Amino acid sequence: MERSTAQRIGDVERMVTSFRRHLRAENKTEPTITASTCSPLQLANFLRHRGMPVDVASIHSEDVEAFSTICSEMNPPSIPVHPVPVPSTADIATDSSDVPMTRRWFLR
Repeated sequence: MERSTAQRIGDVERMVTSFRRHLRAENKTEPTITASTCSPLQLANFLRHRGMPVDVASIHSEDVEAFSTICSEMNPPSIPVHPVPVPSTADIATDSSDVPMTRRWFLR
């Protein structure tokens, strides 16, 4: 009986080791390799320290979501969550002196 690919792969760290070899074989730079393998290693560390499974076939979406949530809380996005307000027609005037100081930047 043939087992699924996920069952043959094993744990996350073994996959990362294999992926590193693959990237080196493609002559990727060390910064690229590090950037490509850092998050999976952090995931494996997170799962292991919380007593969650690190075997690929046993990892559930909830486990990855918990990791993602922790990462989001530790590294908030640098882009503002709220978009910059778009001025309404009433806010735009031909003479910028008629516009409140906070709205003048729209006229630049």
